[in-house]
Order: sequence, then C-alpha cells, then structure tokens
Amino acid sequence: MSEYTAEPIKNLMAKEYEDARDAMYLNALKLNAGFDAAIKTATSYGIEKSGKIALMGSSVRVTQENAPEVYLLVEKGCRILGIEEMPQVFFLNSGEVESYVAGTTHPVIAITTGSLSKLTEDELLFVLGHELGHIKSVHHQFHYLGSSIASAGCYIPVVGEYVKSGVLYAYEEWARRADFTADRAGLLVCQNLEAAISALAKMGAYPDKYYERLDVNQFLEQADELKGFDEALFNKIIRIGTQFGKNYSWTVLRARELMLWVQSGEYSRILMRNSTWLRDEIERLSQKSDKAIKKHTEKRNIAEEASKHLQEKSVVDNIDEEISNPIMNIVSKGTGKLKAIGDSLNEGSVKKKFSDAESAKERLIKIGNREKKLRSIYVQVEECVIEGHVNSVLGDLRRL
Repeated sequence: MSEYTAEPIKNLMAKEYEDARDAMYLNALKLNAGFDAAIKTATSYGIEKSGKIALMGSSVRVTQENAPEVYLLVEKGCRILGIEEMPQVFFLNSGEVESYVAGTTHPVIAITTGSLSKLTEDELLFVLGHELGHIKSVHHQFHYLGSSIASAGCYIPVVGEYVKSGVLYAYEEWARRADFTADRAGLLVCQNLEAAISALAKMGAYPDKYYERLDVNQFLEQADELKGFDEALFNKIIRIGTQFGKNYSWTVLRARELMLWVQSGEYSRILMRNSTWLRDEIERLSQKSDKAIKKHTEKRNIAEEASKHLQEKSVVDNIDEEISNPIMNIVSKGTGKLKAIGDSLNEGSVKKKFSDAESAKERLIKIGNREKKLRSIYVQVEECVIEGHVNSVLGDLRRL
C-alpha cells in the first residue's frame, strides 16, 4: 500500500459517491410510518443500548497499544474520508470475515478475528473503510435499529407486528443498496481495486485453504453473469430471503456494482483532486506497463529460441536425408547383384556351359570366391550406412 493513501480526499461529501438507489430506498423507508413506530418501540426496550453494551462487555477494544496496526488503519480511513470523530473498534471472536457498525449516537465498529487473520492489509483497509462509509453516510442510525427490529421481532410481540407488516422488507431492500455505497467508501479508503474485490470474495465464503488460487478475474467473470439483473427480481429474492430468515451477503453482486462504478469514471474523478494520487497513479500504470513489456519480451525471446532450434533441426534432417538416400541406393543395387548371382547359381547354367568336370569344378570355385567377396562387400555396405563411407563402397562395386 502506497503512502499517498493516508492523504485526505479534499472536501469529500458522502453524496458524491453514494449509490442513487441508496438514497431512494432510504427515503421510502423514512416515509414508512410503521418503521418510525417500530424504531420507537425497539428503543423503548433498550435494544440499541443493550447491543452496544453487550459488545463492550464481551469483546476487546482496539487501542494504539494492544493492536497498533488495526488502530492506524482505522485512523487512516477516517483521515481519508474526512470523519472527525474516530469510532471505537472491537474484536469479535469468530473465524468468519465479517464486520458491522453498532450504536447510533456514538457508533462503534465490530470486526472478527477471522478478518485479521485472513485478510491482507489492503483488504482489511477496504473492510474497515466499508464500515466507516456507513458511518459517514449516517447509515448506522437506521441500519443497526433495522437489524434490531429483525432480531427482536421474534421475542417482542409489538415489534413482531411491525415485522409482519412489511417494514422489515423495506429495510432489507434499502440495506442491500446501502452496502453498494459503503463498498465505494471502502475502495476510496484502500485505493486498491484488486484488494477490494478479493476481500469481497473472501467474505463470500471463499475457503482460506485456496486463498493462493484466488483469481480476481474469475470472480469478476462470475459477477458478469449477473448482467441484466433487474431491481424487481432483486427485491423479490430479498423478500423471500427475509421471510425465511435468510440474510444473503450478495458479495458477487456487490463486486459487479463496484466495478461498474469504477468504470463510470467517478472513482478516478474523486481521487484526482489529490495531485499525489494522480502522480502515484501514473507511476503505478507505468510500472504495470514496464512489467507487461518485460513479460512480452521474455515470451518473444522464448519464441525466437524455439524457432532457431526448429530451424537447426530442419537442417540436420536435410543433411541426414542427403546422406541416407545414396547409401540406400547402393545397398539396393548390391542386394540386386547378390540376388542375380544367386538366381544364376540356382538355374545350374554353369554346368551346361562347361562339359569338362574339372573345368566346371574350377569355375565353381571361382564363382564361390566371387560370391564370398560380394557378401563381404554387402557387409561393408551395411557398415557404410552407419559410418557414412560411401565413396569406398562405390569403388568396390565398380570393380566387380
């Protein structure tokens, strides 16, 4: 992570990066009379206070002394987003990658120990920035009480009536859009898109056993399959999940929404206010380009080396063919002569030409000697195939 990420974004307003659907669904939620009544009822039962007190009474608070790395990341996130009052942070004893905001007047952040062990520094900064984004957009005043209504509805009859009336559906529809906004804030804090996407993948139950194989591009390809996912269908699934007590994280859809925001140019437009970001972004792109050029050069050198090797092999094959063809011709001729001699011996023509037995005997001896010589030459021909002594054999065959 670069040092420039600690620089505040000048005059940053939450409305600049908030998802338009976030504000639209929140306004609809505020206009729901049942929601206001439900909040008042939940507050009268002390749900908001009890949740915060339970967290303070059960979890260790982060300080600059006991967890300096986490403390500095939260401090850095506040500085970047322009949050004046740094919220307290508490550890939750859980192996999951999870976090949330608790409280209304003085919100606090809860983050699991699993997040600390499974996330890289930039990924952790994204997660913390996400929660800080909720605080900057004042989501926590509705987010926490809304979730309290959901949990209390099963135990407090009055609250349960509000849940049945459909207030909770409206809350869940807004809360999912609020996450789109908070993800944008998280990216503005960590300023590392790949880390933001990989953090969402890990939140999406990606097994830590395979973290080394985590491919952000494959995760985004899966997200692209949600193209054309309309609002009506999204709300329908949310309502069905709420009815059966299922709270989906929608991390893949969130990754797609975050990429669409970056591609819109709004992300760069906000960060370009800081000259140091622009300078470092140019440097980052330059380094990325250098790496790409180096990789291309290495591949080109490998290709050239392979081409050279193939050319050398082709020359050797041609030389072998030039040597082997004449030798095979010689062997073929020698074999033909041996066969002709054998045929002449089998026909018995020698006996017919010489009437004198002694003369015939001497002739046969001479022929036998000649046959032996030919066989010797044939052996030499075979040796020539291996040793390449072509001229010597040609001379012997000519003298026959």
